[in-house]
Amino acid sequence: MRCSICGSDKHNARTCPLKDKDIPRDHAFWVKFDNLTQRESLDLKNRIEQDKDRIAPKARGTSVRGKKTELPTRIQEALKLLGGGNGSEKK
Repeated sequence: MRCSICGSDKHNARTCPLKDKDIPRDHAFWVKFDNLTQRESLDLKNRIEQDKDRIAPKARGTSVRGKKTELPTRIQEALKLLGGGNGSEKK
C-alpha cells in the first residue's frame, strides 16, 4: 500500500519517516512498579520495550530493574550514563 503522506510505495503512513517531522519531541515518561516478582519485573520490562518500539520507534528509553533496595543506585547510574547526573545540575 502506498504511503498517503509522501507517496512512497516502500512504506505506509504509519511508518513514514516524514509523519511527525515537524512535531516537537519534548515529552518524557517515567514510571515505577513495585511489589513484583522477578518474573513479573522481567515480563513488564520486555512488554514495555516491545510497545515502545511499536508506538514510539524514534523514542529513546532507559530501564532499570532490580531489587527495591538496589534501585536508587541503579537509577543514579542510568542517569549518569545519559548525562543527567542526579537531576539537580543544570548543563
